[in-house]
Amino acid sequence: MQMRGKRLGAFGTGILAPLIGCLAVVSLASAQESHPCAAMGQPAQRLACYDKAFPPAVPLQEAVRERAQKDFGRQYAGPALELGQSKDVVDPDWIEGSIVKLEYANGKRVFTLDNGHVWTTVDAGSMGRAVQGDRVRVRKGALGSYVLQTPAGVGLRVRRAR
Repeated sequence: MQMRGKRLGAFGTGILAPLIGCLAVVSLASAQESHPCAAMGQPAQRLACYDKAFPPAVPLQEAVRERAQKDFGRQYAGPALELGQSKDVVDPDWIEGSIVKLEYANGKRVFTLDNGHVWTTVDAGSMGRAVQGDRVRVRKGALGSYVLQTPAGVGLRVRRAR
């Protein structure tokens, strides 16, 4: 009799584990169908909805914000909306920094900012006073261009060098 109990126990355990797994999958599927985000057809919208409902950890959100600031002005395919971040976090319209180094090369000015960005004026002889230590803003311009705004409000067309 003990032998039968052991066999039955092993048999019962063998069936019980997959049965519990199936129940978990069924409950997860029904939970997903009942969530409003599940009805969204576009994957990016659905992900943003789920990330809004279940926000990612703060360190992850900060990492995305820092990467967006670091990559501002670089030529690449475009921002990848991730972690439910809004477009302004993943692809900001402007960044700010202080000029730590100002050089002249081929009639153009080269600005090195405290955030590591290096920007070069597009037009030789661009006017607008800017000196080392000035706090400047680089913003998006028309048609994929960028404008460095001096403390006096003068806009200089620039491109990201590094």
